[in-house]
Amino acid sequence: MDPLKVLIIEDDLIEAADMQESLESEGRFVTTIASNTQEVKRALKQQIPDLALVDIRLEGSMHNGIEIVEELLSVHSLPIVYLTSSTEKPYVEAARRTQPAAFMFKPFRSNELAIQLELAYLNRGIQPDFLASESLFLPTDQGRGHVRIMKKEVVYMLAGGSYVEVYIRKGTSIVKTTFSMNLGHLDQYFPSYQFYRISRSLIVNLDFVERVERNCLFMTAVSKPIPYPESKHRDLLQKLAVVRTP
Repeated sequence: MDPLKVLIIEDDLIEAADMQESLESEGRFVTTIASNTQEVKRALKQQIPDLALVDIRLEGSMHNGIEIVEELLSVHSLPIVYLTSSTEKPYVEAARRTQPAAFMFKPFRSNELAIQLELAYLNRGIQPDFLASESLFLPTDQGRGHVRIMKKEVVYMLAGGSYVEVYIRKGTSIVKTTFSMNLGHLDQYFPSYQFYRISRSLIVNLDFVERVERNCLFMTAVSKPIPYPESKHRDLLQKLAVVRTP
């Protein structure tokens, strides 16, 4: 099998070099590191990549990463993985118009990069199937295989740096399983009508919510309340079938 060919669009050359080293150490191939539209055009004339890894904010370019991707996709159809940070929500919303394969939120661990890009490439163009599927196979923390989880059994997911702790209902108990991936990446594989990202580090399954207070949730089979930002209280109530007093 030929190695995955990756085009990196990043204006921070040190960070780009680190990503290249990480990817190539895992057997992937970086076609070019580009930082603006002209460099991307030249890169595409030399070699067509399998996937593009794009930083949304490019300080040294006249165009941001989204604008460059829009032009790129008008010429070649390929999966896009965006790099971003939690402070760039307007950019993330704009980026969704280009239908990216995935988002990776900074900071991320270098050894998870190759895995996430491989998954994004393999899953390209089949996101509706992933959302409709009742189960997912997630890469184990040790990187030695994949573990099947049933979506309907997931009570909540909690970010822990570059890890995600997935809390799963098994009978009357809750089992915690840790996966080496980014919560922002994992979020896209769960239907938003059922799974609500209530904070940067927490996604809850609304089917398991038993009681709501202004700054904490009580979930089925979870012994302790789960705190959440009070600013999200009103939005959370809109997601639930709340009966209001007349």
